[in-house]
Order: sequence, then structure tokens, then C-alpha cells
Amino acid sequence: MNPNGRVHVSNSNIETDKCLSSGFDFFDGESAKIINTTMHCNGACANTITDDTRVGNNVFNTNSVSPIEEFGSGVTDSLGFNLVCPRAGFSTVATDAVCVNPNDFLVVRDSTYGPQDVAFVDLLNDKTFCAPTIYSPGSMENWVDRGVETFPGGKAATFELPCGNIDSAGKGRPQDGTGNGEFRCDIGAYEEQGGPDIGAAQSAAYSDLDRPGEGSFVEVLNVADPLGRTLSFSGFFGFDGEGNRMWLTGVGYLAGNSVVFQRVDRPVGGVHGAGFDPDAISLQYAGSMSMIFPTCQALDAEGRLAFDAGSETGLTDLLTPMRRLSTIVGCDGATGPSARRSGAFFDPGRNGEGVFVQALTDGRILVIWWTFDADGNQFWMISDNASISGNTITASMLYASSTTRFGANFDPEEISFDSAGTITFRYVDDNSARFEFAPSSALSGMGFGSVGYDYIRLTTLAGT
Repeated sequence: MNPNGRVHVSNSNIETDKCLSSGFDFFDGESAKIINTTMHCNGACANTITDDTRVGNNVFNTNSVSPIEEFGSGVTDSLGFNLVCPRAGFSTVATDAVCVNPNDFLVVRDSTYGPQDVAFVDLLNDKTFCAPTIYSPGSMENWVDRGVETFPGGKAATFELPCGNIDSAGKGRPQDGTGNGEFRCDIGAYEEQGGPDIGAAQSAAYSDLDRPGEGSFVEVLNVADPLGRTLSFSGFFGFDGEGNRMWLTGVGYLAGNSVVFQRVDRPVGGVHGAGFDPDAISLQYAGSMSMIFPTCQALDAEGRLAFDAGSETGLTDLLTPMRRLSTIVGCDGATGPSARRSGAFFDPGRNGEGVFVQALTDGRILVIWWTFDADGNQFWMISDNASISGNTITASMLYASSTTRFGANFDPEEISFDSAGTITFRYVDDNSARFEFAPSSALSGMGFGSVGYDYIRLTTLAGT
């Protein structure tokens, strides 16, 4: 591949290219960038990187001699956190400190360092690392949790997620691969999994306790995708960059200790009441999202929510702690008496809004309604006090009467909640219910009226 235009390779694994005469060939590096990528065990003509190509947070390991030009001296522009092994493929390593980033790492086989090695501030001595596979036992200390924290220039100057939120194996990143409580990028395309595989018990509500008024409802479903991955449905609730109430939805999958949503959307076009037109609903791409769990409980050892914002959404990347607020299925598999009532429900004639119901192990009920106001803006409300009697849930609802903004501009002191009214949710059977809402006086003054809809089940949770 000999591109003359812009080339950006990220979160990729390029390995075992056994070409004889032409291979994966980068040049015109004035517009080329390679980040969060692993180049491993490639043939002699693969992976040629020349002409000021920018490289950062990559692993170069056991490639044949000289497929990659000089590292440094303006030929390759290091952004830092590159792990360079013997036979990495560089013909030489420059010694001028101007061109080699002090955050790069050189792994050597023995303690004899040549003159070219002094360009690297951090010299490691690990005789086991440059084995046929870079992920061999004993090598983790070289690449796990040692990756980039920020890249210089452009959007990366404010990156919360310099290595993105999904690794090339489909897991959420960054992980706490060393178990020290720090969620930091690994070097290269892969993340070391920092916790056991998850399952049905991850259906819950989660939030950063320092960011009240923002959080996620997560459902682990009883169905799988064609690849055999357990599916998940989630809603993220909070405020956008302008301080408007916002909710995002997405269908994702379980991958190891993470739930990954390659796409989350912001539905728009709805309106409260009889004027709702399902054909007017459209989905605005918001970004991608991962939820990473170091433990099933996600209590003392909190997880992380990694949101990689789309470029034209008005949102920013976000990496925030994630603590469990509710339990539908315990980590031991235990459930409460009404667990089967849990799920997402909607009116097919009002596709684009709906309700989450969580019936918890301790008998409590948690409800959140995602909808639109009379002016067509997204609106959500959450239960303050909800109970179930027989086949009927009655929930006193709250709404954010004053708001804050997304990302780094979030200020919990700006948020206040007031009464939204009452939701009555009467089950006809396990898969359908009558939904009724009576607004508070405050919401009546905002154009909300009493409404009633026939809801059907959208999701069924695993383990219930």
C-alpha cells in the first residue's frame, strides 16, 4: 500500500506478513500517523515507514531486519510510548534527543547497551520479552498500563481516551491490567484484561458518585449476536455540552470484563403527547462507549465508563469512574421476587421513547422514563420512590430542574431535582403493561399532560 493521501492507522494488529517483494508500505508520512498499533513478526518488506511518519503508543517487535526506516532524526516523528524490541524492524535508532521522545521504551536482551540506546530515557532489561509472541508470560510489565496518557497537538491535547475505547480484540479500553486501581492505556493494539469475565449480574444502574445526575442503565440480555457474543442494551442519561437534558441508547456486546457499544445514538424528533410521530424520529450518532469492570460488584473497585465522542456531536471524550447503584441479578445469581418484571418497554406507535424497569434483589423498584418535552427536546426522569403491589408499580418521579454540562464542564453544584409527577405501570402479563403518567404542577407548566400508553416488552434480561 503506497498512499499519497492521508493515512491514519489506529488500534490495529499487523502481523505475520510474509511478503517477498511488496507489503504494507507507508510513506509520504507528512500525512501518515500510526497509533495504538502492534506490528509483530512481519516479513522483510512489510511495514515500511518513512518520511516523517508520526508514530505513538505502538509495539514494534520481531519484525525482519530493516523493514522500517530510522527511528528518529525526523524520519519517524515519535509521539511517545512506543515499545521497540530487538529486531523491531528499524534499521537504526537515532541518538539525537530532539527526535526521539523521552517516553519511548527500548527493550533489550542483555545489559550491554550500544551508543544508539542512549536516546531512550527508559532502558528496560528483560530477556524474556522478545519471544515469538509479545504477549508471553513474564512480559506484561513492559506493555501493560505503560501506554500513552495524552498525545501532543490537535484534538489529542484534550484527549481523555488517547487509545480509544475499544482494543483490536473488541474489549473495552483502557483497563486496569496490573490491578493497582489505575486505568491506563497499554502500549499497542491490545489491552490486558483487568478482571474476570462478566455476565448477567452486570445488569444494573451505574454512576460516578462525583457526577450525580449522570449515569447509565445497563441490561445484559438473554440473546446473542451471530458471533455468539451476549448482547446488551444500555441508556446513558445526563446533559449535553449546552446543558440540555440528554439521553443516548445503544446495543452492544459483552467482551471479557467489559460491555462494548460500537455505536450509541441520540434519538431526536419526538414530542410529548399526541403530536408524537414515529416517522419523525432519527438517530444522531453520538460516539462509542465501553464499560469496564475490574470486579463483578464494581463497588470498592469501581469500573470505568469510556465514551469516545463523535467528531460533530458537540460532546467530548469522557473517562469516568463507574459505581454500581442497583442489583437485579446478584454476582451469586440470586434475584428478587419480581426480577422477571425487569426490562425495557415501549409503545410500538411511539418508537423512540420508552422506560427501563429494574426490580432489585432487595425488593425495591427503579424506573427511568426517556421521552421528549412539548418543545421536542430530549427529556428524562427517574424514580425517587417506587414500589410494586401485585401487578402494579407506582413510582414518584424526579427531573433535573436545573442542569449542568457534559464532560469536563460538569458541575454537580449546578444540578437540582424536583418532582416530575407519578408513573403507574400496570402489568397485563410479563410482556405487556399499561403505562400512565400524571405530571407535577411544574411539568404541567412546561406543557406536559397526563398520558397513557400500551407498552410491550423490548428486552428480557439474562438471569431473570
